[in-house]
Amino acid sequence: MEFKISRELLADEKLIREEVFMAEQGFKNEFDETDGKAFHLVMYDNNIPVGCCRFFLRG
Repeated sequence: MEFKISRELLADEKLIREEVFMAEQGFKNEFDETDGKAFHLVMYDNNIPVGCCRFFLRG
C-alpha cells in the first residue's frame, strides 16, 4: 500500500467518495466548498486508489 497527500482529488479518487455516499446515504452528494480548504490522504494499491479521507489543518 502507498499513501499520498494532495490538495485536490483526481477523478478516480472522487469516485471512491461518491461510492461511499451512495452506500451510506443512498444518494450521490456533491462535494462542498470545504474541499478547497482540505487535504486529502489517498491510499493506493498497485497505483489504483482504494481509499481516501479528507482532513483540515488549523492555521
